[in-house]
Amino acid sequence: MEDRKYVIMALLYALLLFPAYYAYKSFELPENSVLAVDNDATYLGTVKSALWAFATPWPSPDVSIFTDVTLGSAIAFLPVTAIWLVSGIDPWPIIIFLNTLFTFGYLIVILKIMQRLLPGGEWKYAFPIMLFANGIGGLLYFPLGEFGGFTEAGLGNLFWGWMTNSAFYQIFTLFTGFASLFAFIEGNNRAATILLFLTFLVYPIAGVLFSCLVIAYSLFNNRLPLSLKTVLPPLLALVPWAYFILLNPAPYEKLSAFYSTPILFPTNFILTVLINSGIAVLLAGYAVSQKGFFADKNRKFLCAWAAALLIAILLQTAIKKIDVSKLLVMYWPPISMLAGIGLAGVASKLKVKAEIIFIAIMILSLPSFILFYANNGVVVASAMDTDVYDSLIFLRSQPQGTVLADPRIARYVPYLAEKRSLTGAPLPDKDAETAYENFLSGDSGILQTRNISYVITDSMLRDDSSEKIYSSGNLSVYAVKKFV
Repeated sequence: MEDRKYVIMALLYALLLFPAYYAYKSFELPENSVLAVDNDATYLGTVKSALWAFATPWPSPDVSIFTDVTLGSAIAFLPVTAIWLVSGIDPWPIIIFLNTLFTFGYLIVILKIMQRLLPGGEWKYAFPIMLFANGIGGLLYFPLGEFGGFTEAGLGNLFWGWMTNSAFYQIFTLFTGFASLFAFIEGNNRAATILLFLTFLVYPIAGVLFSCLVIAYSLFNNRLPLSLKTVLPPLLALVPWAYFILLNPAPYEKLSAFYSTPILFPTNFILTVLINSGIAVLLAGYAVSQKGFFADKNRKFLCAWAAALLIAILLQTAIKKIDVSKLLVMYWPPISMLAGIGLAGVASKLKVKAEIIFIAIMILSLPSFILFYANNGVVVASAMDTDVYDSLIFLRSQPQGTVLADPRIARYVPYLAEKRSLTGAPLPDKDAETAYENFLSGDSGILQTRNISYVITDSMLRDDSSEKIYSSGNLSVYAVKKFV
């Protein structure tokens, strides 16, 4: 099979991104700590609480279990969490396996899209460029870093930094989204519709982006009416989102305000985008400049796809605080395909083998690849103190109740302790956080007003409202006495 080595390449890449990276992070953990992975732990705990207690794990009037992406995460994690509850098996090996599986899956789908859109064979260069053309950020990091002009954000390439994510629901929708585009390209409109429905159901923003991509492709292939028939039915997947927004609009109002926070134009980020995609952009620019490039409708589509998203990234970065990554995910594959065309053209003009040029690109990219892997990685992984871990595991064996703890600990409470967590919600309850700060200063009113059952703290509680029930290192767990 001609593309066997590319399939193996995708598999090794996915294994390196997840199992190997988790092993690497575990190996370098400080003494007396365990590995904690932030996002998926929050979502897993949320879903587990919903299934096991039929209630939000965040006991605040303004925080819903379906706040922001947690609804999508709940749907994505539902099967895994159900197995977790029934069997008691630690879900992390399953999550690592699923992250690897769906990363491999969408890489293969992108490979198939490349083969379909680049029938001349340029996909043989485009696919490894997408995986390994990490730009020259690693080479420039140290000289530019000395002047404060280049930060750690520029260590890796766009693919490593944005195409893989710490949240499983995003990886899942990368697979369903790109698979829906490929199904539409192949003329399998029913499959495209089903896949888009799943994308909308789990992550509406991804559903919108991939629907636009399907429509954009149809414009260059005279299939617009068919694309509308494909993308309109999946909008029904937005019904549960609409229901929960109408049911509890407060967290979504908070979220809207958070997303629309204006910031100054982030020049460092733009520099990162340009440097990390610089090699591919140069090759893509060469491809577009060649005579007859726009005679092919697929090449027109790729050029429009890449150009529109690059402009959108620059515009969004100028006015938004977050979410640029959602556009970067869509930007890197078309740039890589255009770069594959350009690499073949440059090799032909210079009368050298294309493989030699690609090897040169890999050598230039290697410092970025290594530095990003070591410093940033593909998951939001951090070290959790074993005292914290042991305290949360102890709480799991205690009767149900709401836990008060530092927000950095509290987000893990639903996952590890299987308890409700006042200060660990994705969108924090500001009143609760203020009351918690007052509690640290000696005001214990929050214990009664928020019906707290347990407190995790490294301070000594000296009043009669609570009793120490567990200690690990300098951290203690207190049970709050209930006053009638």
